[in-house]
Amino acid sequence: MSKLLVLTAFNVLLFSNGVLSCEEGGIAPNPEDCKSYILCLHGEEQVKECPAGLHYNKEQKICDWPANAKCMNNQANDPEKPTTPPGPPPPHGSGPYFAPYYDVMLKTAPKLSEVAEKTGQLDYTLAFVLGSSAGCDPKWGAEKDLDDPTILDEIRKVQAKGGQMIVALGGAAGPYLEHMCSTSDSLASAYMKILDVVKTNHLDVDVESPINLDMVNKALKKVQEERPGTTVSYTLMVQAEDYGLNPDLGVKVLESAKAHGVHVDIVNPMTMEFQGKSADWGDAVIGAAEAVLVQMKVIWPEKSDGELKRMLGVTPMLGQNFNRKVFETKHGRKLVDWANQNHIGLLAFWSIARDNGNCPGGGISPYCSSTTQGDLEFTKIFQGFKN
Repeated sequence: MSKLLVLTAFNVLLFSNGVLSCEEGGIAPNPEDCKSYILCLHGEEQVKECPAGLHYNKEQKICDWPANAKCMNNQANDPEKPTTPPGPPPPHGSGPYFAPYYDVMLKTAPKLSEVAEKTGQLDYTLAFVLGSSAGCDPKWGAEKDLDDPTILDEIRKVQAKGGQMIVALGGAAGPYLEHMCSTSDSLASAYMKILDVVKTNHLDVDVESPINLDMVNKALKKVQEERPGTTVSYTLMVQAEDYGLNPDLGVKVLESAKAHGVHVDIVNPMTMEFQGKSADWGDAVIGAAEAVLVQMKVIWPEKSDGELKRMLGVTPMLGQNFNRKVFETKHGRKLVDWANQNHIGLLAFWSIARDNGNCPGGGISPYCSSTTQGDLEFTKIFQGFKN
C-alpha cells in the first residue's frame, strides 16, 4: 500500500491509495485543483476555495500568486496558468473595497436585496454578531440564529449576484462573543462557525469595550492557520484627530495581534465621535485617518508607507454624530477623493439605514442621517472609491 504524508504546520493528512484520510485540523493542497485546498474539520474533508486568482502555496501555507505557489496539479485543465510575475504574496485575504454597514437587526430598514437592486452595491459589512444567553454561541444581535432565514435569505440573494460580506463582531452593545467564550479554542470554533454559515472569509472585530486580547488574538491566529485566506480586520475607536486610535482599545489591540502572529489585513478607525481640531468635519475625518497611519508605522515599521495605506480603512458616521458634528455629502466626496489618491484598503460608513434625507435637521436616528441628502446618496458617492 503506497502512502503519501503531507506535513502541515500543525497536523498531518494521510493519502492511502489516493484516498484522503484526515486528522482533525489538518490541511493540505487539493491534488485536483490548484485554486483550493483541503481542510479536515469535524471529521470531514472540506474543500476550501482560495480568493479569486490565487493558488494554494503548500510551502508557505497561504493562498498566493500562482507563480509563487508553483502548483502543478491538474494544470492541463486549469485556465489560470501561473503567469503572474513572482513577487510578494498578495494581502492575506481578499475582500471588498467599499462595504457599508448594514444593521441586520433593524425591523423597518430596507432589505439588503432592495438596496443592492437600487444601487448595484453588492458588498456589505453585516452588524453585529454577538454572544448570547447560551454563552459562546454566535447570534445576530445576541438574539437570532446565524441561519435565521429572515437574515440569511437576504444575504444569499446578494451573494448570488457576486456580493461579498464582512461579518462584524462586537460594536457598541453586548454581550460580546469575545466575552462569552472562555478559551481561544472555543472562540476560534465560534468564528469558524460564522464563516461557514455566512459563507464569507472576512471577520471584523469591532472593539468598543475591553476584551481579553491574548485569547482573541490566539483565536484569530488559529482561524487563519486553519483557513488560509481568512481576512481579519479590526474596527477601532479614534481618540482625537491629531492623536489617532485610543491607546487601550486601539493601539494595544494591534500590538497584541502582531505579537500573536495575526495577519491584520485592515485597520479600520471609526472616524466618528472624536475630538477634532479642523473646522471642516471632512478634514477632521481625513486628519484622524492620517494620524492612525502614523501609529501603524510604529507598530509595523517593516512595512512601506504604501503597504500601510493598503491596510487602512476609514468608517465615518453619516450625518449627525453624537458630538454634534455633521458628516455631509460634500465630506463624503472629499473622503473618497483622498482615499483614491492614497490607495487605502477599505471605505465603509455607518450605516445603510441612515443613508436617506427623511429627517433633515432632526436628531440622531438609526433610520435617517438628519442631514440634507438624496436617497442612498452616500452609497452612490462612496462607490466612486476604486482603491
